[in-house]
Amino acid sequence: MTKKQKTNQLPRKTTKVKIRSILVVFLASAIIYLLIIATGVLIVLSDYNKLGYNYSKIDTSAIFPDTDNNSDTTSPSDIAEKVFKSETLENILKEIDDKRQTDESSSGSSTGNTTSTGGYPSTILSCTRSGNDLLVLVNKQYKLPSSYAPSDLVPISNSGIRTTKSGLYVRNIMISDLKNMADTMKSAGIDVAALSAYRSYSTQQATYDYWVAYNGGDTAAADTISARPGHSQHQLGTAVDFTSNEISDQLGQQFGNTSAGQWLAQHSWKYGFVLSFPSGWEQETGFSYEPWHYRYIGKDNASEWHASGMILELWLRTKN
Repeated sequence: MTKKQKTNQLPRKTTKVKIRSILVVFLASAIIYLLIIATGVLIVLSDYNKLGYNYSKIDTSAIFPDTDNNSDTTSPSDIAEKVFKSETLENILKEIDDKRQTDESSSGSSTGNTTSTGGYPSTILSCTRSGNDLLVLVNKQYKLPSSYAPSDLVPISNSGIRTTKSGLYVRNIMISDLKNMADTMKSAGIDVAALSAYRSYSTQQATYDYWVAYNGGDTAAADTISARPGHSQHQLGTAVDFTSNEISDQLGQQFGNTSAGQWLAQHSWKYGFVLSFPSGWEQETGFSYEPWHYRYIGKDNASEWHASGMILELWLRTKN
């Protein structure tokens, strides 16, 4: 090879080196860019979760068609990976902001909705009906006066229902229907007992304080299983917590699987009693599923409620 030929090949080698260098720089820049976006997504989702939101519940079907919105197993890294394959970080940020705005709007509505299960709205209102009214709405937004107490309280034992302890009282207006229901269940060979009934404002305060202490001072956890004073249906004197010897007269969700729990779920409305906190409606009621907690609203009202197909909470909102 001549000196001239060697000289002519030098630019070609230099050009190849330059191209390779550019490619390496480009790929390194792209990797750094993707890492920056991934870090941003993870930080946003972490902050989003700390605010009480569940990123796995964001409606991402339009962004990620293969995302399972009913799954709680979606990790931030999985979501970040899908961002690189489809849309940009801005879409996720917009989805989060939209979700936050929707929840904040719901918390300020007059229907009693809250931003999360168990939460109380910032504005508490007085009940729109008297506590004596069988259709009064008592929930986490509408509160009974601390001075309210039914004037017709009588021992629940007047109905003939078995009780797990003495000192349980309910309004006299419901005794007859409770007696008929208890007698019907007894005739069918089904055991049922009253575990709890009327609670005064001060008793509810003590009950709520107990559950806060039980949950290590976590009021958010306590709010899903116990009402704050003034917000409890038990203060009305028309709410009863039932149990059965099938579960050794205990209180728990297992009651829903007992003969008594299943019978009440199907037939109690015929006697004026309605399940207050059904399963699957925790966001609307603000409380965890309580298959033992029934509220008496009268047979005619219960018949109308049953025909509506609505849960009690939503139906009562239409009456208040």
